[in-house]
Amino acid sequence: MLETFTEARSTKLIEEPYQGDNESDEAESTTGSVPETWDIEVEVDREFENHSRHLPVPNSEQIKACPNCVGSCKSTCSFCDGAGSAMCWACEGEGSKQSDAKPEEGDEAQEIVCKECDGKGRKGCSPCSDSGEIKCSKCDAKGKLKTHVELIVIWKNNWDDYIVDYVGAVPEKVLRQLQGKIVLTEEKRKLSPLTNFANDDIVAASKELINAHHSDYPNERILKQRHQVKVVPISDVKYTYKGKHLNFYVYGKNRDNVYAPNYPQRYCCCSVM
Repeated sequence: MLETFTEARSTKLIEEPYQGDNESDEAESTTGSVPETWDIEVEVDREFENHSRHLPVPNSEQIKACPNCVGSCKSTCSFCDGAGSAMCWACEGEGSKQSDAKPEEGDEAQEIVCKECDGKGRKGCSPCSDSGEIKCSKCDAKGKLKTHVELIVIWKNNWDDYIVDYVGAVPEKVLRQLQGKIVLTEEKRKLSPLTNFANDDIVAASKELINAHHSDYPNERILKQRHQVKVVPISDVKYTYKGKHLNFYVYGKNRDNVYAPNYPQRYCCCSVM
């Protein structure tokens, strides 16, 4: 197994209504240069574990006028588009509508004044109290925003493995669940492929995995790599049942780990003595 522990960084602007006053504006806004994303020192909490951190970028705090209301604390009402009134839904802005009374034969339907809008065709806008403006939601009617740049650091443990199975019968997902015996562990910032391991297949797999990991994360920084070689014993047990030649597999340190896909009595138990 090869593990490559990487770090990725990104930033986003955080805005919130400013709760201070004019006298404290200068104190709230910081001065000095804002460091580059990768120049900020961030300590890794745990190696080879997926986790993340969010923290403010130094010297990025600012107090600025709200771009939504330009400091007025109010914004245009979206219900009436600033008109202070909206088209009457009952008469569709006509001010009148046909009477519900059924006309006499040959007569046209009678037009009556719309009671919903008193014949005006428009009704007052309740969300803005007919003013055409509402409290600015972006700055919570404060007129200013307090902003800072947030650094997002994501640590990820990327891993791949290669299974050399000389029996070729036990599913890989089963073998991956076993602890086995670790015969080699190496950990460095950047690993080199194995060259002196006794098994040629393992040497080739090490080269393939490490070369792939060195190029698979162009937008991330490789902090550390670790690879392990684990041995899981597998025994192929052959037996005869009712004249048929069958087999099953015992794997791992525990002799109770049995894989018997062709076991003749599927609803019974298999034990290894």
